[in-house]
Amino acid sequence: MDRPLISIVIPTYNRAFCIEATINSVLQQSYSNLEILIIDDQSTDNTGSLIENQQRKDNRIRYFAHIENKGVSEARNTGIRNARGKYLIFLDSDDLFHRNYLHSFVGQLSVNNPDIVFCNFNLSSNNVNVANKKPVSDIRNLKKTLIDGSQMNQIGSIIWKMDFLVSKRLSFLQGLNIGEDRLFIIKALLKKPIVNFGNFESVIVKSGDWDSLTRNYLSKKNKLAQFRSKLLIQITLISSPLLFFRGIKPLLITLYNLIKTYKK
Repeated sequence: MDRPLISIVIPTYNRAFCIEATINSVLQQSYSNLEILIIDDQSTDNTGSLIENQQRKDNRIRYFAHIENKGVSEARNTGIRNARGKYLIFLDSDDLFHRNYLHSFVGQLSVNNPDIVFCNFNLSSNNVNVANKKPVSDIRNLKKTLIDGSQMNQIGSIIWKMDFLVSKRLSFLQGLNIGEDRLFIIKALLKKPIVNFGNFESVIVKSGDWDSLTRNYLSKKNKLAQFRSKLLIQITLISSPLLFFRGIKPLLITLYNLIKTYKK
């Protein structure tokens, strides 16, 4: 069986309370031919020292420290630029890999030689499994659910072929820190990739386990960021005018309501 190098890109910022568990979930994989690229977006806690301590124990870890805070999009782009693997996975720094994730993936590489593989993932709250999520196993329906937001997608449950990312010049939009992953996925699907749907577990998404301050989507600022993300998705799909105009109406209503709120 082919044993390609797999690059795991972990952007992080002030995650001292959970970064070690995330790293260990990768190091403990049953498949060992991997590298971990950790991009620290100028953390102000001791995240960096914890990463360096892990790096001294395992030479598969590569540590990149941004000299200024640039956001999660640019952190992931740094990972893409520096990855050496044949395949790449993005992992949020507060989520965990299932132990056999990479082994299960490599075992199905002979099917279609895919550019992208969508996998199952688990949603957990306070260390209790609350849901098992499966991707829509049809490319047309997947695009539709990504556009209208009805399908929950987790960036860590998607595997990318590096040649595809590089040849299509795919990158995350810098400055967009909400919805950046959905926009990235949609842009990739518009490039007509070979897509597989893997029926195996990938990541455990920690919903509600960590400090909620960094996941607060209720502020006015973040609501505007969400609006911008959705609008950019619609603009990306402008080649489909009907989808664009269906999507733009509720966004304009949202913007109008947000502007009214700001004036108060």
